[in-house]
Amino acid sequence: MNSYHCDQLKFIHSKTKGMKKFSAIILLVLFGTLTLISCKKDYTCKCTITVTGIIDTTYVTMGTINEKKSEAEDQCNANDGTIDDGFGDTIVTNCEIE
Repeated sequence: MNSYHCDQLKFIHSKTKGMKKFSAIILLVLFGTLTLISCKKDYTCKCTITVTGIIDTTYVTMGTINEKKSEAEDQCNANDGTIDDGFGDTIVTNCEIE
């Protein structure tokens, strides 16, 4: 093999090696970016409604929220509350993502 041919092979090998490193870096950056992005997904919001007063009763309702987890939690928790109906009954609603 002559010197010119060996130099060409070294050049090709060094370019290939550089491309492998570059590809690996690009893949790591892409993976890291995709990992940090939150995707919308279906979450179940379970609400327990407790009525106390003349007749004590508990109801459970469930609904689906298709959002990012933090937004789904906010929407679900927005249903929490306590109401005094003025007739001796208190209604307490407690909701959480399952």
